[in-house]
Amino acid sequence: MIVPKVLYYKFDFSIDPIEVVESIVKYISSKNSEKHKEEHFIKSEFIDIFKEDFNDKDKDNNIDSLIIHLSYLLKEELIKTVFTSDNSIFFVNINGGYLLTTSDKVNPNVSFYSICNILAKYIDFDFDIFTSLLSQLHTNPVIIKLIITQNKKEVKNIIYNMNDLTTNEEEETVDEESCIIKEKVIKDSYSLDIHGKEVYEVYDSSHNLLGIHIDNSFFPLTNEILLIRNSLLDITKAYLLSSISYNKPKNFIQQDELQNFLNDSQREDFLELLSKLTNNLYINFEDIVEHNEFERYFNELYLVRGLKNLEDFHYFVNSDKTNREGTQARKILLGIYTDPKIGTEYNLLHWITLDIRANSINDYSGKSIPIKIPEIQKVWALNQACSYYFISDFFEDFFEIQLKKAGIKYKRNISITYSNGKSREIDFLLFLSNKITAIECKTRLDKYNVEDTIQKTEILYREIPTELDKDHIEFMMFSLFYNENIRDHFSPFIQEPVGAKTINFQFKLPCGKKMRCISSRENCKIKEILRKL
Repeated sequence: MIVPKVLYYKFDFSIDPIEVVESIVKYISSKNSEKHKEEHFIKSEFIDIFKEDFNDKDKDNNIDSLIIHLSYLLKEELIKTVFTSDNSIFFVNINGGYLLTTSDKVNPNVSFYSICNILAKYIDFDFDIFTSLLSQLHTNPVIIKLIITQNKKEVKNIIYNMNDLTTNEEEETVDEESCIIKEKVIKDSYSLDIHGKEVYEVYDSSHNLLGIHIDNSFFPLTNEILLIRNSLLDITKAYLLSSISYNKPKNFIQQDELQNFLNDSQREDFLELLSKLTNNLYINFEDIVEHNEFERYFNELYLVRGLKNLEDFHYFVNSDKTNREGTQARKILLGIYTDPKIGTEYNLLHWITLDIRANSINDYSGKSIPIKIPEIQKVWALNQACSYYFISDFFEDFFEIQLKKAGIKYKRNISITYSNGKSREIDFLLFLSNKITAIECKTRLDKYNVEDTIQKTEILYREIPTELDKDHIEFMMFSLFYNENIRDHFSPFIQEPVGAKTINFQFKLPCGKKMRCISSRENCKIKEILRKL
């Protein structure tokens, strides 16, 4: 199943400062032995709230009661002080003993000075002397691990709108004074405006805590998709968005030459020329005759094939005929040397030479008499920068321009992670008014990448949770060019004739969903297809 990224973390926490308070109170008590009444420890303005702690005739009992009361007040103050200062924590239920945070860690350490500062609010004692003495004994602030966090839970879900959920669950009001709600953190992290202070805990029929209800937002504490009654497509979009991560772009387009290449690709005469590329790399020498303005993107090369021991390799070599004097009008085009010998061959496998006067190419492959090379062809190959750009990011950049012109919302170069740890890369995810479209971009469509996409799409569709709106998710492949070999398997679905500039066909996947394949080098057709989406 598709798994969203961690939305936030839930921590249970506890804090019991009674030992720290006890040590401080007893220290103060020893320094104020001249005072006969325990209430003299308390500042006059707070006597009333502590009066029940001094009812016992036994001094020790009164001290113990005072320690318990001060510990309770310290606990509340520390929680508000420590948790409020943590910019990752956005919700705290003090009485419930849990918090929600965007971080996977909570700092449990409390400065001893912070503790003293809180107690100094209530206790009639010169803490400055106390802390000053302490600072002389410790060069660094004394830190106490007072807050204990446990039961960390990763919440992998989405924040729901209460209006979209079923209302069968039980709600219990949370005491306002028991809550800390940090609206700014929620706004910055989840783009939600929270204004109300009323908080409800939502339970299922077995009284398991499902989440908290603040304003009109529901913050789940379960990883299960909740029952939805409204806006299923919107929730599906939110769930998919929460499941994606972004792949690092290659930033090819930063080069001026490639930007010009992309700009020229908006011209149909340039697309027509690119459609003639063999292996997405080179065109025949004569194909560029009528397109001289595009020569800047190509190199004039010789294509050499069929070399002995290297039959499966293609080599592109420089065709420049400039030569130093005294070399008998011959120029070395290519030398191939191997460290491990191949059979009885020399390590120097090939020494290919151009005879300029005779306009012939010979191979001195360990022979005194060279062998004439028959398999040689003069071509125009995309230059170093354009060749790698063309087979990597070019069409995605091209397609993105068309999406922007059409005003379509999208996410590009994303990965969706499955529960088994595997993931699926998607070139574009379109968020349309009535559906979600996953698009695989290919510079050239052929039967192999179609078959590969079918397999990956089958897996993706199965991994989408059944609770989501799977009926309004569709899958497409988009390309500029295509190989006629797609007719080997898909000819029953293709209506366009061989060599058509645009083909547009669809077929059913084994899961029952339709896969649509579009290839077009006609800008007007691309624009029309996107408009109809």
